Amino acid sequence: MKNVQNTLSVVFKIRPGEGLPTVLLLIYSFFTGIGLVFLETGSYALFLTRFDIKDLPYVYIVSAVVTTLFGLIYSWLEAKQPFSRLLLMTTGLVFASVVAFYIALLFTTTRWVVMALIIWYNVVLVLTGLSFWSLANRMLNVRQGKRLFGLIGAGEIAAGIIGGLSVTLVSVWIGTTSLLIFSALGIFACFVILLVINRKLGRRIAEPEEEEEEKGGNGLNIFRNRYLLLIFSVTAISIFGFYFLDYVFYDLLETRFYNEEEKIAGFLGIFIAVIGVINLLTNAFLHSRLIERYGLSLGLLAVPTVVTIGTVIALAVSLPGAMVVFFWIIVVTKGFDEISRIAIEEPSIRILFQPFPPGQRLRVQTVNETMVEPLAGALVGGILILLTTGLDFGAVEMIYVIAVLLAGWIVLAVSLRRGYTDALTRALSKRRLSAKALSLGDRSSIDVLHKGLRSTIPGEVINSLNMLEDIEHDSLQEKMIQLLDHKSPEVRRHVLERIGALNFTAASDAIVKRLDEEEDPRVLGTALRTLCAISEGESFDQVYTYLEDPDMSLDVKRGAMAGLLSNGGIDGVLSAGAKLNALLDSENPQERKLAAQVLGEVGIASFYRPLLRLLDDENIEVRSAAVTASGRLKNTRLLPHL
Repeated sequence: MKNVQNTLSVVFKIRPGEGLPTVLLLIYSFFTGIGLVFLETGSYALFLTRFDIKDLPYVYIVSAVVTTLFGLIYSWLEAKQPFSRLLLMTTGLVFASVVAFYIALLFTTTRWVVMALIIWYNVVLVLTGLSFWSLANRMLNVRQGKRLFGLIGAGEIAAGIIGGLSVTLVSVWIGTTSLLIFSALGIFACFVILLVINRKLGRRIAEPEEEEEEKGGNGLNIFRNRYLLLIFSVTAISIFGFYFLDYVFYDLLETRFYNEEEKIAGFLGIFIAVIGVINLLTNAFLHSRLIERYGLSLGLLAVPTVVTIGTVIALAVSLPGAMVVFFWIIVVTKGFDEISRIAIEEPSIRILFQPFPPGQRLRVQTVNETMVEPLAGALVGGILILLTTGLDFGAVEMIYVIAVLLAGWIVLAVSLRRGYTDALTRALSKRRLSAKALSLGDRSSIDVLHKGLRSTIPGEVINSLNMLEDIEHDSLQEKMIQLLDHKSPEVRRHVLERIGALNFTAASDAIVKRLDEEEDPRVLGTALRTLCAISEGESFDQVYTYLEDPDMSLDVKRGAMAGLLSNGGIDGVLSAGAKLNALLDSENPQERKLAAQVLGEVGIASFYRPLLRLLDDENIEVRSAAVTASGRLKNTRLLPHL
């Protein structure tokens, strides 16, 4: 059993201490998916058999208003209630509401209960998403989330597959209304899992992980920020495209299965299951590779591209005698639209918020999800009412409208892709972002970091390099070797220190070349120490010549001596040790200070004895250097003298 656990940990990149949170979140995700898939299929099947398709835009409008209202209430309660209690309250409300709708449908045939149910489904979709991802963000930090969010999100996809395939059997055997029973059971299971999480990991979710706030960065002028307006515009037009295609899809579905709610429910169940299977395969094998290779260009253009292809083919066959073919083309287009949104567009939209400081990022996401998206949904609902009621547009005419939308969508997406590069470049140049707060796995972000490495500003170069190191990017070693020739001594010294810390042995030849060209004493000293660190004593003869050269500065000798003592082998310790003893006995306080600095750089706790003398030195600079070195050695025998 333990071998199986170890294998799973390796395969899914689960590290010690992450197993229980990951398993609980995965189960929670699965039962959330069960609750949603049965609620969605049931509500839409009942709606399409009791209402005309022209009533669907009203659902969009009312859903947008109610969703915004509940989003505001949820945000208000976040400040008033403990997080764990808020989750239990939300899940309990969803469970009770689904049970109430089921009971109402058993005892009444009024159509407005069905209308309320489909509106409430859209609210539940938002509430469950808020609950799950806010819980995941509390239980896993940013670094853990980068590795594990894809895994825990697979629970909902798996539920879509299993639940979708079960819908046909359930609706035929016990009726479409009974789908709500299974939805309620899924939500109740989520409630139970929340109780387990509170008992097992209550402290972990009590307080969110604190993020660094940029000073003076709390204000956000939306209308003066072109990049932010582009994000909102692409979000809005994406919502427009989704609802227009959604309307065409359900229009054709209602026509094909007129007044046959079990067949509608069964068709939707299989449709959701097929999408789930493709999403599962995409997340496992394609998503990360595609984003890493093509970046945001793919992420922002994937949905409009697949919808464009589908609409072009649909228009080509939109003849009276080919409506069956037209129906299946729209079904396939709708499927690829949802797959592209879940697997590619949604992760890409989250990437777009990265140039904002953490505090602003949360506010922007909140505005985007609780104001822009619902407002766009309400607006598209109004337009659909005008087109279907006022102009009597049908499915074919709607495809022409979608084609016009797609042209604007693609133009905005291309502009936003360029805007992201500019915004992230500005954020990195100001050094207001750190890699721990970002997800930099896409090619677009990596291109920005590589551009930052070519900057003439040392801080921008170092910041970009640190981020590449933090995400362990494949280009790190190559870029470090290239930066050994950077014009800034600060950059060259930082790179040498990181090469030594990471033990990049492939950089040896480049460092040897740097020794012949370097003019800055501090950089030269760092290069000597780094060469010792990555060559494992093989560079003794070369480094020792610098130690023996009387014309070399103290900075150069310090680097050479520290390198030989740390990584010069027995020859290095003996030779550099003799030089160190000479410095300790020197009458020149600068040489005794150098001895303290060397001991601090070496950092070997057993080398503490010379510091006992230096801590009592008559010169304050020597004593100060000895105190600093003591902190690096961390030997308790130094405490009484300190």
